[in-house]
Amino acid sequence: ILKSIKRYCQLTLRLLAIEVKSDRSLEQLSGQLMVSNHLSYIDALVIYSLVPCRFVTSVEIEKTFLLGQLTRLGGCFFVER
Repeated sequence: ILKSIKRYCQLTLRLLAIEVKSDRSLEQLSGQLMVSNHLSYIDALVIYSLVPCRFVTSVEIEKTFLLGQLTRLGGCFFVER
């Protein structure tokens, strides 16, 4: 599932005409904890397009109409703040 999410994010970024460049492969980060404070939803697409990962988000996002469904499909972990 994570590989299909990665491809979906790459396609979405291409449709938005956003080019992602990385100076090294982030695949080696698999199995490690990465902490990032992203500033927009585009940031999450970029991170997902570079490395298979899962995000931690609040239960408030899970309850949001469309965004909640997308985050569940993306395999997010939901936590109470």
